[in-house]
Amino acid sequence: MSGIVGVYHLQGDPISHPGLADMLQAIAHRGPDGHEVWYGEGLGLGHAALNTTPEAAHERWPLRSPDGTRVLVADARIDNREELCSKLSLSRPSEAVVTDADLILAAYEHWGVECARHLIGDFAFALWDEERRHLFCARDVFGVRPFFYRYDEERRFAFASEIKALLECEDDGAALNEEHMADFLVGIVSDATATVYKDILRLPPAHTALVTRTGLRFERYWAPDPDRRIHYSTDAEYAAAFRAHFDEAVRCRMRSPGGCVGALLSGGLDSSSIVATAREKGRDSATLHTFSTVFDEHPSCDERRYIEAVTEKGGAISHVTSGDEVSPVRLLDTLGASQDQPFGAPTLALSWLQYTKARAEGCRVLLDGHGGDEVVSHGEGRLFELAKAGHWGGLARELYGLRRTGRVSSAWALFWRYVWGVGIGPWLQSHPRAQAAWNTAQRLKTVMPNGAGGEALPPEREELDLLTPSVRGRTAVEERYHTHLKARGRPASEAERHARLLTHPVQVQGFEVLDPLGASRQVETRYPFWDRRLVEFCLALPADQKLRNGLGRFVLRSAMQGRLPASVRLRPTKADFLPFLREDMIREKKRVHSLLFSPLRGAKEYVEETELREIWCRLSESEGAGVQPRDVFSVWTAAVFLHWFRRRKKSVGANDGLPSGYASSGP
Repeated sequence: MSGIVGVYHLQGDPISHPGLADMLQAIAHRGPDGHEVWYGEGLGLGHAALNTTPEAAHERWPLRSPDGTRVLVADARIDNREELCSKLSLSRPSEAVVTDADLILAAYEHWGVECARHLIGDFAFALWDEERRHLFCARDVFGVRPFFYRYDEERRFAFASEIKALLECEDDGAALNEEHMADFLVGIVSDATATVYKDILRLPPAHTALVTRTGLRFERYWAPDPDRRIHYSTDAEYAAAFRAHFDEAVRCRMRSPGGCVGALLSGGLDSSSIVATAREKGRDSATLHTFSTVFDEHPSCDERRYIEAVTEKGGAISHVTSGDEVSPVRLLDTLGASQDQPFGAPTLALSWLQYTKARAEGCRVLLDGHGGDEVVSHGEGRLFELAKAGHWGGLARELYGLRRTGRVSSAWALFWRYVWGVGIGPWLQSHPRAQAAWNTAQRLKTVMPNGAGGEALPPEREELDLLTPSVRGRTAVEERYHTHLKARGRPASEAERHARLLTHPVQVQGFEVLDPLGASRQVETRYPFWDRRLVEFCLALPADQKLRNGLGRFVLRSAMQGRLPASVRLRPTKADFLPFLREDMIREKKRVHSLLFSPLRGAKEYVEETELREIWCRLSESEGAGVQPRDVFSVWTAAVFLHWFRRRKKSVGANDGLPSGYASSGP
């Protein structure tokens, strides 16, 4: 992990050395192993180094080609090193070291702007090509490494690993993006480029950007292929093929300086699979540490029996910390200092605890099971495929399997929805007389029970109610919100649903929350499930390798037979952290109340205070068993938003970035 910054004056104007230095200083926490800058004609590049691979200590940043015509800064870890060395003929004397930066530069020199499609790993980089007079930028296929930029046409292109660095070069202010703020408050994630600032954008995952003095051009170099299929004869063959891909995804992420590798171990299937595989594949090359959090006061969160079932096999140094005293509310200042945008993850405080412990134990590399649900898939699309094919018996068996494992509350209601949505509904649409009779029966309330049709009944409260009418009116958030709800409920084949999930903007936003938190603790988090080769394999699997007998991620469970105890491998549920968050907000009631309702000019233009008070009273005064998850998350979202707004106001001044009408609004 590293930090990168850069400024390209498109008309060749000189770069301000103090300005670039300020940008680099803003992300100094990303580079405890050194800061370096390079200046060219109208161009400045900066790099902050955190050495997290054995080869990183040999890297010299910014990296220049032997003839000096190409200059590279990169936040990168390249995983297909052997393949690239072979293709690029990078054989060296045994004592020479081929760094990841060498591989990126050599790939560009060989494939030009097509090089990114040949790189496997996590990366964000910018490369100046003096001969072609362009700046070439690229981001990995899932956006694990961040890349933010600002482009002022015909004037300047600036980029950085974190938004805070770009704010250092905003000599004309940074206006807020109201649409993005409204979307955050109602839980919409629909834009892969937007940030909370109008003119600061993200380079989307799997994209390159080519910057010249005459323009900025983007190109997508990778996309999932939902039409590709893998076919084997037996479950055992599928499991063996998955295991081979997963083993490589874990193995190549265990490169670390000093041979010390950490792994988060929650007790869930994903993290446990990584630990079991790392223990086996890294036995001779790395010392494995596991980091777990247990709870005495919150039984729904505590997974120590699953953790101990994994660690009792040995092969790793186990570290266990208590989460009972961790307070997301009290840690808002600490968490907020690492984040440049409002964040929605209520368990981020637990990540902070684990990152801090890992760094204290000397681990700069931390394996994380994040993404197992999305990459391997629970296979919900198989239900639609069974219904579409008229396999009603198979559909009923899977639904009752899901009911047995606690994934759904009513198998019969869901079965009826599929019968209606895939069978009866389309038939009625093609038979007008039958449709008219059905409509009459519905009006008389003689046919369908409430909620048994193709769409759920409108909720008693919508997330939109948290917004003020003025914000709802000027941001068009209602249209995006209802489009979001329709898309979420639209049936699709498993491959289509799976591909859509893998590329949904919520994935990159999740990485952009975790990355700066890890950087603040000087820990590089790595995600074996988000290996491109593994993702492509899982997407191509038939649906019955994802959902079988009510158990999602069937192929992963099969592949881990013999590595994981059955109690972990076959567990159908996960820990519930909702009581943990709710009880913390009640314990910190005064702090939360002050945060939600203290006068704050500008922010109150977004949040509907009357609605927020009703939700807060309902949450703070009700018994735990009657608490609605929607209320918990609404209060947390509003608290995070208002906390972020207050921090920003202190740092940039009272009026900066607010619409002109806000200057006199509020107390």
